[in-house]
Amino acid sequence: MRVFVTGGDGFIGRHLLPALVQAGHQVTALAGESHSPRVLQQLGAQAIVPGRLEAPEAWLPALEGHDAIVHLAAPVRVWGPWALFQQQMVQATQRLFQGAMRYRVPRFVYTSSETVHWGWDVTDLRGIDEHAAFSQRPFSHYSRAKQEVERFLQRATGPTQPVILRLPFVWGPGTAFLAELARQVRQGTFVWVGDPDMPIEAVHVDNAVVALQAALLQGEPAAAYFVTDDHPHTLRSFLGGIIEALGLPMPRRRLPVGLLQGWTRAAETAWRALRLPGKPFPMTCFELAFFTLPRRYRIARAQRDLNYAPERSWQAGLAALSA
Repeated sequence: MRVFVTGGDGFIGRHLLPALVQAGHQVTALAGESHSPRVLQQLGAQAIVPGRLEAPEAWLPALEGHDAIVHLAAPVRVWGPWALFQQQMVQATQRLFQGAMRYRVPRFVYTSSETVHWGWDVTDLRGIDEHAAFSQRPFSHYSRAKQEVERFLQRATGPTQPVILRLPFVWGPGTAFLAELARQVRQGTFVWVGDPDMPIEAVHVDNAVVALQAALLQGEPAAAYFVTDDHPHTLRSFLGGIIEALGLPMPRRRLPVGLLQGWTRAAETAWRALRLPGKPFPMTCFELAFFTLPRRYRIARAQRDLNYAPERSWQAGLAALSA
């Protein structure tokens, strides 16, 4: 297949591109930054298309002749004005999909997020599947943008078939999250928040790549699929396992959730009212939800329609981090 990839030099893309090439696909990658062409060539992309998602008119004709698009690109942030997420996520994806329709690309694989379900009106996500309702009051514009894109793709009709992968937290070697976690543990600033035994979901980047490759050929048009490690992660086992794999001492300090919840709400209000730079300190309500929102997703639909099965086990993933 000829596969066009956006976000190929991001975390997931750096694992997906070599896997696509190894599987025999011809890969074209969109290069949005000055350093991107060199990185994408090193990852195996056979063709590079310079261009940014916000200004697609000049490069959309490059979609012609491709069999599929894998759309990974998105802002690497969860805080900011709605206009930013509307432009870089909602409008950019709509234009890309419309280009796919115009040039009759058969398949459009979109990486969405578990956070379409996260919000002020949601307290527990254990046992849900893809039919669960979206949050009506999302914590962040990031989640709201993901919701709008999913709704747009699910309404689409025409020659291009969209398939949506709804990913939880993606982990593996090379993530900025691991570097930040290690820094906090080494400096003694990491604090346990919430119930350590609360269930959470995650997906190793290798397992996400397995699902993305499967979605190139399988999956119902306009369907969404949860993709996870299919492992009973808890907050303690997940973060603690990673900390141990990195050879770091286990943190002991804890912080009451109620205190932090009140602080994050007040901080977000202050940041918006005063238009302060950066994001609220020490974290946003969206980020706090990672530590406080119980979640366990059913993946039967992905197992059935995509023949999805995790390739990288929890133990093997930790061993790779140790190495």
